[in-house]
Amino acid sequence: MERFPLQLKNYLLVILLFFVFLNLSAQDNFNIKVKVGVSDAVKSSFKKGGRLLFHLTAQTDKEPRSNSEVTIGYTPEDWDSNKPLSINTKNKNVLMNGAKKLVGHDGQKYFIQVVYKQNETDGNENVEGNLYSNVDSFLLTNNANVALTLKSIILANSIINHPHVKSVTITSKHLSDFFGTPRQIKASILLPSSYFSNPTKNYPICYRAPGLNGRYTAVNNLVNRKEFADWWFSAEAGDGLRWGFKYFIQISLMVHGLIVQIHWSLNIMV
Repeated sequence: MERFPLQLKNYLLVILLFFVFLNLSAQDNFNIKVKVGVSDAVKSSFKKGGRLLFHLTAQTDKEPRSNSEVTIGYTPEDWDSNKPLSINTKNKNVLMNGAKKLVGHDGQKYFIQVVYKQNETDGNENVEGNLYSNVDSFLLTNNANVALTLKSIILANSIINHPHVKSVTITSKHLSDFFGTPRQIKASILLPSSYFSNPTKNYPICYRAPGLNGRYTAVNNLVNRKEFADWWFSAEAGDGLRWGFKYFIQISLMVHGLIVQIHWSLNIMV
């Protein structure tokens, strides 16, 4: 019995290495060359030391940076923003995540977009201060060439202006101690509809900690979703405690309690 955990760890390690090998093998099948430039409009905001993330997708409904099947990562050294930077997926320093999804799709049209992660206090991509390009497309071949230009800067997120939505910013002692600089956690709060008419009542609280690239601004989507909003601000929502999968996937709702959407960031380059 004592050896089982070690055996299990070994099995998991073998499985992980197997999938890493499959991805690296798939990456060898493609030779995608990308040239990236920085437009004059964002050069004053450009910071050295960031990481480039190229997002590829065959879908057309969203920008690739928000919904991609394949991500190519590369960290340039001492990049001069006045000179275009060229990368090649054959380069050992270029990481191609999801490359196996491209196998068998030769000649297919893919959409591509690049994000330059330079925000030093937030490890996510689509956050304030990072740069991104327009969406371009190319045909997937063994020797594809693409040219992209960083033209836009991501602006700060904002919380919807609604009387039942509040936001707070908390300085995290543990994160600040870990990084050696002040780090903050942001949270949004969705109040129950009876909060202002009964402000002394004690309400239950449901905390939601989002996953990768999750944002505390997700409360905006809740309030803007008519089905949810109509229910949340109705008498029906006051019946007691229930699971809210019908209205809010993957979290439980403390009905007519507070929903607190938390977001914290670690400066991890993916």
